[in-house]
Amino acid sequence: MAGGSLDSVRLVDHRTPRALFSLSAALLPRGKASRLRGIASLLLIPPAGELFSLCDARSMKQWMLRVLITWSLAVMAIFVLGAIVPAWPSWLDLPWSGFDDFAATADGKILVYSSVFSRLLVYDFEGDFVVSLPGLRSGGSHALAVDRRGRVYVAARSTLCALDLAGTEEPACQTAQDDHFTGWQLNQDGTPEAIAHEIRPEDIPNRPVGPGEILLSPSLPGRRMFAVDDSEKMEIRRTGDRLSIRRPGRPPVRLSTPWYLYWAKIPFPGFLAWIATFLAVLLGERGKRKRTPPGER
Repeated sequence: MAGGSLDSVRLVDHRTPRALFSLSAALLPRGKASRLRGIASLLLIPPAGELFSLCDARSMKQWMLRVLITWSLAVMAIFVLGAIVPAWPSWLDLPWSGFDDFAATADGKILVYSSVFSRLLVYDFEGDFVVSLPGLRSGGSHALAVDRRGRVYVAARSTLCALDLAGTEEPACQTAQDDHFTGWQLNQDGTPEAIAHEIRPEDIPNRPVGPGEILLSPSLPGRRMFAVDDSEKMEIRRTGDRLSIRRPGRPPVRLSTPWYLYWAKIPFPGFLAWIATFLAVLLGERGKRKRTPPGER
């Protein structure tokens, strides 16, 4: 090997990321960790080694702690603001935290309700975000319904609100007075009324509701399927926290929390916190071992 080639290999070796090696030494047996160091020293090019040589265990630990603290505060702020802010901007898409129910209108709007933010998120049939509207600020699970005239209803506990998709009017709400209340039904004139008889999941239509039909029941779990019209040629199905829009002659459209908002979607922040905490503790222990004299270990 020529002298220049040997110097370049040595240069890469002494600039190899120490943080990466600290993790490998902690997770692998001593022999395998040494071999990993040798392989990485041959594969890393000098610019990459020079860049990552600044990331030793101590500086990486400090960086991770800053990120963890900042991120945790941001998540807590979003959660608290979701509970107390009455009016989020209508142009702002939000994570589907507390995704209770969904529905759709015949004119091409898909409705998703987030109970954490008390917002109705509206999308088109292509899955593009349209608008976010204020909903019903109430505890418990929420149920959505649409009638054949395109009016949208959301209910929680004994309160029902009619929402204006144009966003020009405040929600019009009414509360059931019957202690034995079970749900809501449309009168023959198309106005909702509280009912007290037993409601089964199959009693609630998975399509726009007409006069004389059960509108919704907040005590029942959210639907898994919704047909846009009576022909059921176009339907929306729910799997977990995702929706699949199926139309004749077109590929399905998948709809869920936007990828750039997953960091704030509950309970995803808690999962990330465990990983970040584990890595911070691991790097901290490795740093303590390096600073402790061999005779005191």
